Amino acid sequence: MKRMYFLIAICCCQFLMAQEYPFLPKGLKELPFEEVMSRPLPKKLGLVFFEDGTKTDLSHALSLITSGTLVPKVFVNAEGANAALVLEGGRYSFVPDDLKLLPLDQVQKKGIPTKVSDVFYENGTRLSLQKAIDLVQTGKAMPLLFVNAKGDYKAMVVVTYKDDGNPYDDIPNPTGEQAKAFTVETVTGKRYTLSELKGKTVVLNFWFIECPPCVKEIPLLNALRAEYKGNDKVVFLGIAMNSKRQLTSFLRETPFNYEIVPRGTQLSALYGVQVFPTHFVIDPTGKISYFAVGGGKDVTAELRKQLPKK
Repeated sequence: MKRMYFLIAICCCQFLMAQEYPFLPKGLKELPFEEVMSRPLPKKLGLVFFEDGTKTDLSHALSLITSGTLVPKVFVNAEGANAALVLEGGRYSFVPDDLKLLPLDQVQKKGIPTKVSDVFYENGTRLSLQKAIDLVQTGKAMPLLFVNAKGDYKAMVVVTYKDDGNPYDDIPNPTGEQAKAFTVETVTGKRYTLSELKGKTVVLNFWFIECPPCVKEIPLLNALRAEYKGNDKVVFLGIAMNSKRQLTSFLRETPFNYEIVPRGTQLSALYGVQVFPTHFVIDPTGKISYFAVGGGKDVTAELRKQLPKK
């Protein structure tokens, strides 16, 4: 896909009372999004819902969260313990209740359907499957796919970015902001902590295997990386949405010379990534000095300008 399959909404970074959801117990408070991202996901939780109040099980909810399909809202009790989880989106009155939203990592494995009868826009208007596929493949929309108990595709909801099909204008530009702290581990076992990279320039590329423009720009990024071979003042990190196993297989056929980090969904959410590929440059003081959505020669040329002289 020319853009990522999903949008990630930045949640408000203040405590919100749970009264906006009448199905939650009174007195619960919503955690700020950054704190949700810094906490381990709950292993046991009884109160798990979609926004419309439909209850679901924690296992299904976690699969939707970790694959980047839906964003969680986590609510805590007075002691600060996890008490409830609400998934943003994913439920539609025109999609039968017995169908289940398929996590995006499973969609990537199964592929976009070639046959499904019920295809809708978010407002319930029907459209043809071919039209939906065209919108997705041209980066104008993301697909949400629903399956029956046997795992067969039965419905698709197409979420368009904007009427003009260009989501870029609405994406906040974080240039000049302090970069958010992170620790990541690459497919080869190297660990990188942003605070320990102070004094160095850090280049981040958010991408995934099934994203054609992400893959298309890899040779350009490899060439840029080669210019800084042996230069330990610049660190290149490729934050992938795929698993280590998927990446290991892919990289055998398509070398990508950034340090590749698997399962980067939570970091992409923390950095507000909404479209793939997305690039950041973090300067030696820890501030974001460059931000770009999309890829190609122009973006690579701008990345080069942001890096220290060799």
